[in-house]
Amino acid sequence: GAGEGSAGPSFRAGEFTRVAGAPPASGTAIFVGGYVAITQARDTGDIGLSLAGDVQLVADFGTATISGLISNRYGFDISGPPPVFQPLFTFGGDVVLVATAIDPTGGFGGVASGGAILISKGGSLVSASATSNGSYRGIIGGQDGADVAGGVIIDHVQNGNAFQEVGVFIAGQ
Repeated sequence: GAGEGSAGPSFRAGEFTRVAGAPPASGTAIFVGGYVAITQARDTGDIGLSLAGDVQLVADFGTATISGLISNRYGFDISGPPPVFQPLFTFGGDVVLVATAIDPTGGFGGVASGGAILISKGGSLVSASATSNGSYRGIIGGQDGADVAGGVIIDHVQNGNAFQEVGVFIAGQ
């Protein structure tokens, strides 16, 4: 899960550290970049889907808050064999990165909501995942706070099977 590491905000096995300085004290910034993820079964750890999409975060340095959206997600079934590298599903909405505080080191963490995965065959909905909860963590870095990187975990349940979407994002101004 998310937590504080010894060198900065950490998320699972990832750790992000701001090398020097603090984030800007005033102004706003829009960060735009990419998102990649996999889904992983909660009971076996098996990897099922590979996902990608866009991320946008908006920081208000005057109020020390940040929020965002993961959108345009698409995915592929990689469970094989052999892996099927064609879109097999759609998404029931964007993932909302709910507004949260930016700490003095540039770190942040909050709630990620939405982002159901819909499975269709022949144009008919076969099943949909329910998202029970999610979280995200990240840090603002780079020259003058020009970049952001972080991680996202979203719990899903589909047809009684629990799995997690585990992803990372990186974005710049």
